[in-house]
Amino acid sequence: MMLQLAAMAGGLALGTLSFFKFGHRIFKKNLNAMEPMIKGFAIASQENIEKVRKIGIAFFTGYNAMLEHKDLNEIRMAAEALPPFYAPFCYEGSAMGFSPKAFLSLKYSRGDFEKTMLSINPNYAFLYFIGLGFWYGFRYRHSPRKVEKLIARIDRSELKYLVMDGYGFKHGFFDYLKNPKVRDKGLEFHGYARNTYYQGFGRALWFVFMEAPGKIFEHIALAPEPYREDCYAGLGVAVAFTNINNLKFAFDFAGLIEERYRPHFYLGASIAVYTRYLNDRDYFEEQVGRLEPSYQALARRAVEINQSAFQMSMAVVGDNSYLKWREYILNDVAGEFAGSIR
Repeated sequence: MMLQLAAMAGGLALGTLSFFKFGHRIFKKNLNAMEPMIKGFAIASQENIEKVRKIGIAFFTGYNAMLEHKDLNEIRMAAEALPPFYAPFCYEGSAMGFSPKAFLSLKYSRGDFEKTMLSINPNYAFLYFIGLGFWYGFRYRHSPRKVEKLIARIDRSELKYLVMDGYGFKHGFFDYLKNPKVRDKGLEFHGYARNTYYQGFGRALWFVFMEAPGKIFEHIALAPEPYREDCYAGLGVAVAFTNINNLKFAFDFAGLIEERYRPHFYLGASIAVYTRYLNDRDYFEEQVGRLEPSYQALARRAVEINQSAFQMSMAVVGDNSYLKWREYILNDVAGEFAGSIR
């Protein structure tokens, strides 16, 4: 009898191990998975093609590392092996990989997300919640109610809506050119989840039409009117985050935007600058130190405004802290940045 039980236990363990290995193979992504899509984007210069390609590789490197490694330090090592410009995308991808890892693992559950991710590197908290939204965009793309229920369970009210940013980005980046109807998908959500969906969607448009700004503005104009401001905020995030090594370009890009939407672009750009500051201060200082004094001042002011706004928003009770954070930033950047851009 004991031998039979031992054999059954051994068989169960072997079957479980096989399931996990098979599951990892199913969920694992090709590092160059974005390349076919990039060919359809409005990007012609080799420099920008290579930048977006490497962003994709960094992202899926993090995603695969989360699936494959039991030791979470391996994820940090994978990110730190990359140039600092690309490291944040690796951490973001690792967050997308947490949910399938939890599904396949006996060690983790969905409720362990924040604790687990912060244990890898606490400097990337914003990007972790966005990465979680990417996964929801793939897993629950037809289930907005499910996504809203999952977001409602997140305790961090100041960050939970970043999940919707990731969800909106996934649809804008991976689906929009094939299915323009995803532009209206944000309307399936309620309250501020709609706004952050369109923030993520607008962020994706930067990649899709990177070298055709007029196209970006045309497609934002097709979004529902109350949420075009959010699209421009997302655009600001994307332009500044992917040009941290050329912030003059990012700030000057605002001059191409219709004046009524510029404050929202500055809002997003300032959040991106602050996020890069939190991610890697040495790299941030290296890049900002290369700017002309006027642009250095803008970058440092963006950090100050966000730090202050974030602290004030933490005092807000309930689900409105992320909204208040954005409002506090907008009140400051609207005047200060508008008067500084050449």
